Amino acid sequence: MPAKSMPAKSTETSLCARIAAHERWAHTSDRTAATAPGRAGLEARFEREVDPNGELDPAERARRVDAKRTAHFMRLALLSARSRRKAREIRESAAARTIASQARKTASELRAAADQLDTATDAAEM
Repeated sequence: MPAKSMPAKSTETSLCARIAAHERWAHTSDRTAATAPGRAGLEARFEREVDPNGELDPAERARRVDAKRTAHFMRLALLSARSRRKAREIRESAAARTIASQARKTASELRAAADQLDTATDAAEM
């Protein structure tokens, strides 16, 4: 598939990224080894954040890094939950607008039918 210079929509951008990821993993025999540098970099970042001067003993640094890692992933989980809740609220709001629109249309149709019935009744009484 030829690469596009600039996808038109965020959906296309997301799909292109997903395709690229699947292509990459299709040619990777050892995923653990392929992702090791990223995990090592994240671990090093946590170590720098909890012990910037390298003064803690290794056991204490490991304990703090573990807490920092847990906090990091809990923060990601919180952001994910907020994002899912917002998406659900948007879907529910859109559904409510659709239902309200359908109700208005039905009410309008009922009023028109009632008017026709009134007109027919008035004509029959004359």
